[in-house]
Amino acid sequence: MMIRSRLIFMLLVLLLITRPALAGLKDIRTDKLPQDESIQKAYTEAVSVEEFSRDWSDSWHYDTPKDAVASALKDSLEKLQQALVSAPDNSELLLLTGLVGHYAYNVDVQGAYEVAVSSLQKALKLEPDNARAEWFLGTHECQAGKVKEGMDKLLAIENRSAWDHLSPGYWDDYMSCATLANMPAHVLRAGDYFSKLNAPSSQSRTFLIDIAKKRFRPPDLSATYSGKEVWEAENEDSRLIFTNYMCGFSFSPRAEWKLARLEVQQGLCVAQIETGPHPSKAGDVIPTLLVIARQPKPGESLSDFMKRFMKYPSTLNLQGSRCPSEKCLAFEAVVPNAYGKAGNGHPLVTVFQRDPPEFPGLLLERPHGPEAPKDEKVAYFHPQERFHRMEGILYYLVMLDTADAVLDDAKQDYDTFLKSLQVE
Repeated sequence: MMIRSRLIFMLLVLLLITRPALAGLKDIRTDKLPQDESIQKAYTEAVSVEEFSRDWSDSWHYDTPKDAVASALKDSLEKLQQALVSAPDNSELLLLTGLVGHYAYNVDVQGAYEVAVSSLQKALKLEPDNARAEWFLGTHECQAGKVKEGMDKLLAIENRSAWDHLSPGYWDDYMSCATLANMPAHVLRAGDYFSKLNAPSSQSRTFLIDIAKKRFRPPDLSATYSGKEVWEAENEDSRLIFTNYMCGFSFSPRAEWKLARLEVQQGLCVAQIETGPHPSKAGDVIPTLLVIARQPKPGESLSDFMKRFMKYPSTLNLQGSRCPSEKCLAFEAVVPNAYGKAGNGHPLVTVFQRDPPEFPGLLLERPHGPEAPKDEKVAYFHPQERFHRMEGILYYLVMLDTADAVLDDAKQDYDTFLKSLQVE
């Protein structure tokens, strides 16, 4: 079945500006192809129309008729599919077939989408370490509206490879997909890689970098923002992840926990979560988790910051506490009879600091492009802006307030929360 739903980034008409050298037929190692005349003809024919079929567009901007390009690619694809009958395990032939299928899909050849996916998946299965198969497949999926699936593949290649061992073509495809995947920090870092690689300038690349920069809004540290304004919530692998880019952290609560407060007040980030409830002889007890983040005040040390919240006469070092940073201060206090029949109160506090990251938001970004339209209409979208991380060093505090009666259970909640906490 032909997948016709397309996603077009508002104003991102790359066909009207100079394109860099993306994944293409130049990346096929022709010496590894079966030396068959029909394959050579298919390759040559595809090369002759490659410049017209790298991208799909709802309007045609070339002198060569679209029908002629589609006919040439359909013919090439048929030749390659026939060649695969005799050489089904030639991974290079599968890569070529997948790429030609991708081009044919871009000019609306029926069945080309499925041929591209099937060929590239087979190539990847034959050679799992061959980055080109995953790269071509990720790019194909991203253009076809499966943005998350496509970007996940490009990220997987990045995570197992040295950045300077990946080609400029890969990074150009990566930037385009990251733009659709709502990952502007990843776009900016890829742009930085091009500078380090001394790659020739590209109008398209500059355009994407400019778009990424405009996605960030400077926060007003004198304003109060509601949770809806500064927090994003998304499901991933059956987990709900809350992210605050302004404050530079995210967390994933358990399904039964309750979010009691999410806001930013004059540069003070606050998240309050109620865990449990945990049963005890004194009845159900609901421990409370509190997260606070802000810039340090003038002359304020991390220890000073902690003392503002840990105002108890007797404290002990909290042993074995998870630390979301290289260095943490972690303490536990006892407040006699704070919970009546449930026993003493037990505040647990972990504080740490984070220096400003080179690319704010990079650690917290996850691909989640817009949903592909369910009909065959073209869907236009404009990715939402988000707040930039507050400038400079930030101090963080994670506090648990609980009672003797459920201390062990509450400490497990605390540990679970700290484990889920991502801080850039």
